[in-house]
Amino acid sequence: MRLLALFLAPLAALAADKPNVVFILADDLGAHDLACFGSTFYETPNIDRLAKRGTRFTQAYAASPLCSPTRSSILVGQYPARTGITAPVCHINPIYLNKELIQGGPNKRLLDANSLSRLKPEYFTLAEALKEAGYATAHFGKWHLGHNLKPADHYEPMDQGFDSDFPHAPNAAGPGNGYLAPWKFIKDPTITDDVGVNIEDRMSKEAAKYIAAHKDRPFYLNYWAYSVHSPWNARADYVEHFKSKVDPKNPQHNALYAAMVKSLDDGVGRIVQAIDDAGIADNTIIVFYSDNGGYAYPAQEGGRARAFGGKDAVLDRRIAVAVLPGHQRV
Repeated sequence: MRLLALFLAPLAALAADKPNVVFILADDLGAHDLACFGSTFYETPNIDRLAKRGTRFTQAYAASPLCSPTRSSILVGQYPARTGITAPVCHINPIYLNKELIQGGPNKRLLDANSLSRLKPEYFTLAEALKEAGYATAHFGKWHLGHNLKPADHYEPMDQGFDSDFPHAPNAAGPGNGYLAPWKFIKDPTITDDVGVNIEDRMSKEAAKYIAAHKDRPFYLNYWAYSVHSPWNARADYVEHFKSKVDPKNPQHNALYAAMVKSLDDGVGRIVQAIDDAGIADNTIIVFYSDNGGYAYPAQEGGRARAFGGKDAVLDRRIAVAVLPGHQRV
């Protein structure tokens, strides 16, 4: 098995071989919220299967304890301090493109950095590099790196190297009213589904269709899940399933959060199965990553309960993430 060195290898070398690239990014997933990383409560058979077929990084860290900064780093290969995106503010309407220091609160001894609210279009993104090398490129799910306010703006996925974007909600920091249809955060009226369908189910089905349609040419597919970011809601049958197996002695015992993790795992399984069905597993690189560690508040237990200081705390549990890179071979 060839291991992926996506973050280190020159893009030219990657393009020369032209394997397909699927980058799966979870949102707010704790480093120990997968069975293959030690959880005995959460059920992640599809991600576990992916781990067995590849490699687990057990000392992996995100570029930031916050969403947008890590996402910008993934796409352009620079630290958040370089891109200027240091806070998850890329869903706001004011466009800030200049780095500047601002006065903090009266108890702060340091000046705060005012985060940019857009990923500048002059950056050469991973999607643009692979597109130049002949790849089809597609983005599915959360973006949170900026949206356009006028026709001259160029901050959305299809402005940054992606041929397509689904469900095209670049101004959404999360799934708005929740994960279950009808989805109010999606503005396209044609994207509908039966009441109660999880957005991860719909997105992963669309991603599977994309894989089947592009199996004969190299493609780069970003599957940036909304899960398991707030708001906290999930399929009722999954919640009831995990309620039945709660052990108060287990620090991971939040049935609602477990149900959200399971829907994330369902989506990953659907994508991996589509790759297998297309017969392209031997030429497909899959990366499973999280934009940061788990949410830090005690109301959400599990692999995240031991992180303190809030979501933006630069602590081990807030930036430690589960990473599964590998060149898939059946």
